[in-house]
Amino acid sequence: ITIPQGKGPFPAVLLITGSGQQNRDEELFGHKPFAVIADYLTRKGYIVMRVDDRGVGQTTGDALDATTADFAKDVNVGVDYLRSRKEVNKRKVGLMGHSEGGIIAPMVASERKDIDFIVLLAGAGVKMPQLMEEQSAAILEGTTADQDVVKQYRQLYRSMEDAILKASDSDDARNRITLTLDAWVKKTPASIVEKVGLNKENVQQEYIKTFTGKYTNKWFHYLLTIDPKPYLEKLSCKVLAINGSKDVQVVAKTNLAGIKQALAKSKSKAYEVKE
Repeated sequence: ITIPQGKGPFPAVLLITGSGQQNRDEELFGHKPFAVIADYLTRKGYIVMRVDDRGVGQTTGDALDATTADFAKDVNVGVDYLRSRKEVNKRKVGLMGHSEGGIIAPMVASERKDIDFIVLLAGAGVKMPQLMEEQSAAILEGTTADQDVVKQYRQLYRSMEDAILKASDSDDARNRITLTLDAWVKKTPASIVEKVGLNKENVQQEYIKTFTGKYTNKWFHYLLTIDPKPYLEKLSCKVLAINGSKDVQVVAKTNLAGIKQALAKSKSKAYEVKE
């Protein structure tokens, strides 16, 4: 917790990390974005709370068996703790979530009456299968200018997600994923299959193994079922949603459009959506 100088109580914000296990600074490749944000906001008069994710740093718990819903419970505990501090203005407690944290913030705020504001950094505004399909296409676009390759690969990725969602167990998932890949390879021009790198048997087997692993991963399987819009539509707090135009993980155009659409149906009297 960082607390401004001077006499409180102060408005307060809890920072929520993105997907994957991270420390309280959301440290990635030597950069500590949450430490930078916490320093800036504290200098502006906010109490800022950062938390090590489950199984990271000084936080206990099993992250491997947890879903986004479990991480939302962790955030609720954090909010309750913040509100117990005498330095905190209990009428001005908010959440700032990045990536998956931008899904969790509306999940939590939609169920509580004591959240004054939320800030979404690269938050989701579309169902997760669409978000991930766009993500895979955007990453591929960064390596090839061939739109036919991107288009065909998008179809494969979406079909793989459908196979995961329809499967009843891991054997069924592997079977569905194998059939889906075989069907795609047969109907897709050989030149495109080669450009995607799926023209060799050993690569195909690794691809099947990867997607079967996604089925058995409890967190990923749950994530695929999430639609952020119902949570956004239930909000009554202030909202700021910011997405980056160069982001290939959460494509700004479609997600911001989805967020804006949902907030227009919400009870939020003050919101801003910005690319």
